[in-house]
Amino acid sequence: MILSKDAILKAPDVKIEKINVPEWGGEVCLRVFSGKARETYLHNLQKRSKGNKSDDIDIRGMTALLLSMTIVDEAGKLLFEEADIDALSDKSAIVLDRLFQDALKLNRLDAGAVETVEKN
Repeated sequence: MILSKDAILKAPDVKIEKINVPEWGGEVCLRVFSGKARETYLHNLQKRSKGNKSDDIDIRGMTALLLSMTIVDEAGKLLFEEADIDALSDKSAIVLDRLFQDALKLNRLDAGAVETVEKN
């Protein structure tokens, strides 16, 4: 079956995954990026890597940024705004790292994606 533009745009293709966070006493929902959100995140990653004299990317704030762009309510609406990134960064590094890894995996943002950003 060949899909129409309308069918493509209405297709429910954004996956939401519930992740248990015992330290916070419940679950959070992580969602797959929209195409626009993924480009925004990769653009921010690229900005941080440009001009860096070492081979490492400056990842300060990138964990909370990624989580602010992927933690949603059950309806898929983002819970955090850009203004919340610093407050989110103050949460447990262990919890943030675990959720960050889950969000990376869910959004297929592996080392290959980072290498592609660095090359560009």
